[in-house]
Amino acid sequence: MCDPVSIGVAAVSTVAGYSSAKNQQDYNAAMAQHNANVQNKAALDSLHQGYTDAQYQLIDLDDQLSDQVEDNYLMTMKAHDTAKMQAASKGVQGNSVDNLLSDIRGQGAGNQHNLRQNAVKAKAQSMRELSTMQKNAANGMVSPDVYKPSSLSTALDAGMTGINNGMAVGNAMGQIKSANKNVGKQSSKS
Repeated sequence: MCDPVSIGVAAVSTVAGYSSAKNQQDYNAAMAQHNANVQNKAALDSLHQGYTDAQYQLIDLDDQLSDQVEDNYLMTMKAHDTAKMQAASKGVQGNSVDNLLSDIRGQGAGNQHNLRQNAVKAKAQSMRELSTMQKNAANGMVSPDVYKPSSLSTALDAGMTGINNGMAVGNAMGQIKSANKNVGKQSSKS
């Protein structure tokens, strides 16, 4: 039979065990949330920095393209005018000079086209890098989902602890009573 002290110890142990388990569970959830917030902020900061760098890179590409197109135009016009002047100074004219000047203009136009195509490819590469940064940031984001035992599980664990403690107290009290009886029997024999 259970004595009132054992039942009281079991009840107090159960309540204390549940409270302790619940506090630990709440602490673990708060730490998981904090760690997730820190990691998510780092991922977003990295993405922001990547976007900023990519925007500057795109601006630089536009500036470089503009400079290269202008330089190419000036070199083409210089080569065209130089060839025209040399032909005129030597008295050469006709289809051969016209073909040479057309070829110079054609090479210049081809260079302009290549410059623009290279710029388009460089911009497309920057856009792919931005997409990769977005995916990496999304993969770097975490949820604070942590294993949290259910309230029932926590209560059952605390209850079992309380019962075990109550039984231990009951057994100890039984041993004390038994020892007192033995001491009493030995005193009456003497």
